[in-house]
Amino acid sequence: MNRIKMRASKIICFAVGAMLAATAASADEISIVSNILGPEGPLYIDGNLYYVGWLSHTLSKWDGKTTTVLNHTPGCGHNGLALTKQKTFLLACTEEHGAILELDLTGKQLRRWDADKNGKPFVKIANVK
Repeated sequence: MNRIKMRASKIICFAVGAMLAATAASADEISIVSNILGPEGPLYIDGNLYYVGWLSHTLSKWDGKTTTVLNHTPGCGHNGLALTKQKTFLLACTEEHGAILELDLTGKQLRRWDADKNGKPFVKIANVK
């Protein structure tokens, strides 16, 4: 019986310790932008935070005070954000047909790829349902 009580108290101590550790870990976290619908690919460039919202179909920039939507492409499902050597963004569209967009830092579309080099159309690049 004592053995069961000791095992139960060890489990309780472990659970309390885990909860305290989780609380301490999250105490250092702060939210800087809220109400993002499906945030993806945060990139910090020249003092600005760029991120996509795949549910809102947007590329946004946060300058430390204000959030600005730079690109809204209906039906894209913005997902995955990468910076190229030329300081442009590559962004994956994950909706019905899939595509890859190249955008400048203001969100202007420079190029769009809907198919591979052989002309075969993309099929849902990510988040396959």
